[in-house]
Order: sequence, then C-alpha cells, then structure tokens
Amino acid sequence: MVDVPSTPERITPAAETLMGLVTSRALVHDGDAQLAAQIRNVLARPAPKGWAIEAAVDARTHQTRRIVAAQAAMLAVHRAMTAPRPPSRAMSFGAPRR
Repeated sequence: MVDVPSTPERITPAAETLMGLVTSRALVHDGDAQLAAQIRNVLARPAPKGWAIEAAVDARTHQTRRIVAAQAAMLAVHRAMTAPRPPSRAMSFGAPRR
C-alpha cells in the first residue's frame, strides 16, 4: 500500500490523469454498483494546476455524498499510469529464434 497525502500537489495530478482518461473514454470499469454510484457523486472542478474532484451534495439532505471508492480508483489509476516499471528480469540464452 502507498500512502498518498491529500495535498493539492499530490491530488491534482491524479485528478488530471483521471479526467483525461474519462473524457477520452479510455477508462472503463467492471460495472461494480458501488463504484458506479460513487463515480456519479464526483464533481470535477478546475484547480490552479489542473483539475480536482469533490463530492456532490445531496439536494434533499444537504449531506456530502460518498466518493471514497472514486478517490481510491483515481489514485490507483494515477499510480498505475505513472509508477516506474521495475527492471525486467527476463533472461535469454543462445541465439534468438527465427
């Protein structure tokens, strides 16, 4: 597990990555109902260095809607897109096959 501080310097690039993938329709999920509901609760807003996400407020109860799964997905997608790849440990012996 990787701890990601909730600072604009860390969250804004992750939101920017997510926004780019979503708007280009390059990101899909498996249809999980809870994730889908929480994704619908996300509002994108411009930030000084890109985009940020925030939770929508329920018009009836005036409570902030849950977006924890959406935040986790955003951070996971960003990490997957930007983490350095470990060096390959693949080895080959002899002449290449033709």
